[in-house]
Amino acid sequence: MSLSSELANEEQLAFYRSFSAELLLVLEWLQAQPQPFAPGIVGRLSKLLANLEKLSKWPPSVQPDPARPRSKCPVAETRPKTTYPNLFQLLSNPTKIKKSLRYFVKHESQYRRHHQSLLDNLRKFPKWKESAAFETTTAAVIQTQLGQDYMVDYTTYAKTLYKVLSEHSICRIHGAHRRILPHLRLSACRDLPATCAPFSIFFLDHPHDAESQMACQWQNTQVQVFKSISFTDDLSRPSAAGPTRVIELGNFCGIISNRQNVQLSLSVVNNKLILKEPCHQESSFLLDMPSVPLSQLIEGRQLSRKMRLLLCYLLAKAVWQFYDSEWMDLEWTRDNVHFMFERRSETPKGIFVNEPFLAARFAQKPDDSQARYRLHKFPKILALGIMLLEVELGLNIAKKRTPDCFSVDGQPTVNADLTAAMSLFRNEELWERQETFTKLKDAVGRCLKPSLFEPFRNDIGGQRDILHKQIVLQLHALFRNAWEDPEETRLSPVYIEISSPQRTPGPDITNPCHLAPATLPPQTRRMTEQQQQPQVTQTQLAVRAMSSNVLFDSETWFAQLDRLNLVLGAPKNGAKYQAVRVAVLDTGIEKTWWDSIEQYKDFVTLNDEIPQDLTGHGTNTAWLINKVFSKAELYIARVLDTNRMETSSSNVHPQDRIAMAIRHAIDEWKVDIITICIGSESDHKGMTDEIMRARQKRILVFAAASNYSNLRSVAFPARMEHDVLCMFSTNAGAKSSASLNPSAVQGKYNFAILGEDVRLYENQEPPLTGTSIATAIGAGLAARLLDFSRHDDCRDFWTQEHAVNADDVEQKLKLLQGMSAVLAYMARLDNGYHCITPWRLLKGLNDDAPRAKKRQYICGTIYRILEHMHEK
Repeated sequence: MSLSSELANEEQLAFYRSFSAELLLVLEWLQAQPQPFAPGIVGRLSKLLANLEKLSKWPPSVQPDPARPRSKCPVAETRPKTTYPNLFQLLSNPTKIKKSLRYFVKHESQYRRHHQSLLDNLRKFPKWKESAAFETTTAAVIQTQLGQDYMVDYTTYAKTLYKVLSEHSICRIHGAHRRILPHLRLSACRDLPATCAPFSIFFLDHPHDAESQMACQWQNTQVQVFKSISFTDDLSRPSAAGPTRVIELGNFCGIISNRQNVQLSLSVVNNKLILKEPCHQESSFLLDMPSVPLSQLIEGRQLSRKMRLLLCYLLAKAVWQFYDSEWMDLEWTRDNVHFMFERRSETPKGIFVNEPFLAARFAQKPDDSQARYRLHKFPKILALGIMLLEVELGLNIAKKRTPDCFSVDGQPTVNADLTAAMSLFRNEELWERQETFTKLKDAVGRCLKPSLFEPFRNDIGGQRDILHKQIVLQLHALFRNAWEDPEETRLSPVYIEISSPQRTPGPDITNPCHLAPATLPPQTRRMTEQQQQPQVTQTQLAVRAMSSNVLFDSETWFAQLDRLNLVLGAPKNGAKYQAVRVAVLDTGIEKTWWDSIEQYKDFVTLNDEIPQDLTGHGTNTAWLINKVFSKAELYIARVLDTNRMETSSSNVHPQDRIAMAIRHAIDEWKVDIITICIGSESDHKGMTDEIMRARQKRILVFAAASNYSNLRSVAFPARMEHDVLCMFSTNAGAKSSASLNPSAVQGKYNFAILGEDVRLYENQEPPLTGTSIATAIGAGLAARLLDFSRHDDCRDFWTQEHAVNADDVEQKLKLLQGMSAVLAYMARLDNGYHCITPWRLLKGLNDDAPRAKKRQYICGTIYRILEHMHEK
């Protein structure tokens, strides 16, 4: 492995780097296996050693030197030494190994098939065992799924782009001597042509001063970097794409400061910058708004779990893509990774975390005067690890430096950030509070403790290979398993309240007036009456703050729910327990959800092998339950093929099908919760009998009230008040939905939860509205609470603090009266409706309180509620 890395430095051939990286991963996997090896591993190891034995015979004329003493190979000693004679003898003679490798690699045309076969076998060798919550895919499989576009190596193109733009980066208008400031868009470009690479860059116009408080203007620019080609000397000759001309040194500032409301198109050909015909400005980016550094997003501490993981993946991927280029001469940090304001569709202006930019500064080099004292020899990898840690934990590493991190002159030492980062990394409570994915923490650890990179200290290509396989691909797989493809995921914006700067009326580049603000004004966060929190300071982003003309919306509601979910989530390393099972009786499920559900049964077509949902209603129901509580096990019963019982086809009456589905959910699936997000004006004896049987078996049944306001009464089965949790709707501000809800019934709980203008994904139009939406969210919340009651730390608390059987607490919560009592605690009355805001469970707790203390507080609250549940 080390010899292959050495040859990679000497001869710069890609095979050496790949071979070394794959061997390192195999070695790491073998070292992690218990000794002695299991029979299955021994068999696979024999095949691997046989392949290496074949490699040791290239060329056949190379013979081992018997005069040299043999060294022992611990792995190979699991087989008789005579099985691999060449491998044993060559291991004692590095010169022979070099000759064999060199011969094998240099005769590429003759052995190309063998090259690929050897690497494929090495990639398939490690088989890491993962928990049931995360089924990982090997790097080779992930790479195949992503396709060739993902694997594009931008290094050569990125170097050329940097070189050419740095030459044009000096602005000398009216004697000025400023550097033009580019923001390089880090999101990967797809569909890369064979001869060029496209880049998207925003340039700050004259006078390019990012420190001023005056207005700014960005020039959106697309640059295509071509490989060196031959063409006529007349580069300005018109072409099919329109007229072009070479940009002379000193003229670039005038071009990007022209403010003609167009997208500039540039090409880099043979190290010359060429201006092409401009395009229409179709970007969603707001070009008159200042960029926002990652540091301000981090300190806002409002990024959702999904946003944080996606951002970590995108940053790691971008570092990998630009690792061996001048764009990374300075380490990337929370201060030079920026975001631009966007307005997508009808959304207010905001920040989308899947669009990071690099705020680059040309001609700046790092200070290497203290490099020999660095404990971490890979500064780019360390910087990435610190960024990932800061994003996930919401912390500023500079504020965590201890006094011993500073030298006598008051400046941080060369190892200050590493010391602070390792201290935070070892603090398990911080990671538990964030419910960090184990794989994400592992990726951070690989960056901070770079043992995997050490064999490639002088091999940039080897470092990139390890970064790609051990960090980028692992984060991609983690996000894909938790949500969806990170390259195609939909996100909500991060809303920031900021005044738009005043734009200057024209493109007068002689008047230095359109400059970028350096800081944002203090932010305030819109809070409901129940969410009394300290006002956000100037150094924080009120991510969910809305401008005065934007109402409290569903994304804000779910962001508040995330605060509670972070506390209610299962602790790491806890004992295993039965997951909460939820049956969804609706219009079915779309095929894309097939891998996300436990079981599917079709009571309409009786074909359980082909999942379908002709209306999307059932899919939305499952999606909402998953959005509230992602670990619920979903059991889908297709009982309707339309959204209305009256129009549903089949020879069996819809209510008969629903009764059969309830019976199946009770007897076969043995679920904890049944959701019926549909209703009828007429009662049905079969449904009534099965619902009453469900209550007797302590299965919670949720049903939708109706969407006809006072035109109709509460639908069946929701009006079975002693057996069913009837759900009404509220808006995101926890006010009852007057246009939907039937009249509240006096003397009973009229539970209402978010069901108005709910968006499952960014820009969903029209948004979802109805008591069926509220029913799904209510069922998801109940599943989350049942799951919480099954955690071993909660059970221990009830046993030790209240001297009760923990099973009794869970069984009370599964009663209609018990769950009703807990939901009532989270509700406030509004016109007779009990409007639920789940985060009221955190009422009275300080946001900075340890997570364990919050969990104990909620355990105590639930116990007291259930003890008095019959007093209503």
